[in-house]
Amino acid sequence: APGWVFAGWGGDVLGTDPVVSVVMDAARTVTATFTSVDGPAITVWYGDEQTYRRAQKWINILGHVADPQGVEGVTYSLDGGAPVPLALGPDLRRLYGAGDFNVEIPYDSVIPGPHTVEIVARDTTGALSARTVKFNKVADPLGLPHTVRWADSTNPADLAQVVDGYWKSSTAGLEIVESGYDRTIAIGDTTWTDYEVEVPVTVWGHTPGAGTPQSGEPLVGLGLHWQGHTARRSESPAVGFYPTGAFAWYRWQSGGRYELVGNDGSPLSREGGTLQFGTPYIMKARAMTVPGGIQYSYKWWLDGAAEPPGWALTLLEDAGPTTGSVLLIAHHVDATFGDVTVRPLVP
Repeated sequence: APGWVFAGWGGDVLGTDPVVSVVMDAARTVTATFTSVDGPAITVWYGDEQTYRRAQKWINILGHVADPQGVEGVTYSLDGGAPVPLALGPDLRRLYGAGDFNVEIPYDSVIPGPHTVEIVARDTTGALSARTVKFNKVADPLGLPHTVRWADSTNPADLAQVVDGYWKSSTAGLEIVESGYDRTIAIGDTTWTDYEVEVPVTVWGHTPGAGTPQSGEPLVGLGLHWQGHTARRSESPAVGFYPTGAFAWYRWQSGGRYELVGNDGSPLSREGGTLQFGTPYIMKARAMTVPGGIQYSYKWWLDGAAEPPGWALTLLEDAGPTTGSVLLIAHHVDATFGDVTVRPLVP
């Protein structure tokens, strides 16, 4: 029966092997014992009540499912609608850990106000469990200037939109609990146009998993004019990270280099350099409307040192998004981000 597992034999037969032979050369008493099991444990990383603004085109509800008997399948339903199959990790990409899930709902598919998502998981015995998450969609755009102070909440989803991964926030900053492929957090609004973002970053070390065809080398940095992932086929969650205005990051490749990368990977501006583990740096990037497109600029320096007067890397993008939020990116690294400051610019 669903939700029951064989525990063992009793009477004239002992053991826990479900297949047993009994010699019937006399009267025998054989007792089979079954025990009930709970359904899978469903963990929602950022709580059962969440709020979403338009930091990107998706609403992401993140968590993990586990069961000692094995998980057979998971579905979710939005506002009492039909169940939708939910993919589980590991997939070497966004669903990085075994049992990780990411409920991805188009932001524009729901009206402003309260909504519910019910997640139902079944294990290999047929036992079921359910978890209900309430979320509120806020349609009012987030303005500039904007500052995120991680000490304001121990739940980073109260302060920004977690796109991927399990993070925590505190007086120490924004920290990764479980590292992996593109652990990302979106800050701001998809309508933001001209702005400058500044954030302290400390990388403590690399974490396992880099170097695969899916991952490439570790990196840490920022996305500018972020709109959200794009599905390459029909996958959920979507895995394409373009179109995006630009990425400004440090990548541990070819000896290490700072890179400013335009939409679809071009144009590309880079400079060789080092980023020492355990040392705090300041990363600063800019998106500015200019004749011919958007000019993206990027520079970095040791925290506590004087800010360089000019920009180290710049590029002109004429084919990418012209608006979007800021994305914090930690790709196969253990990193801590400090408070984020975003200032408006006048073209």
